[in-house]
Amino acid sequence: MEVVALAAHSNVVKLAEQAVEFGVRHVCIADESKCDELKRMLPSGVTVHIGDEGLCELAALEDANMGLSLSSGLPDCVPPCVPSRSERIWP
Repeated sequence: MEVVALAAHSNVVKLAEQAVEFGVRHVCIADESKCDELKRMLPSGVTVHIGDEGLCELAALEDANMGLSLSSGLPDCVPPCVPSRSERIWP
């Protein structure tokens, strides 16, 4: 299994650490004000996506064939572009 993308709400330090650890090519940060800080922490070749639109872009990645969403202490808020379990058929 290969991790191709990661996302976080605002913790750019942890997101950048994990992006490097897993060698992902795409990351998404929900808090747009953190975008420049995140870009400075990432190696070249990593694409930064932003906000709900960015999450939709990650969900649509050709390389992604499985999605996993976790939250800590917040209700699950998934953008409408991300299909529910019943709508997406996994290979």
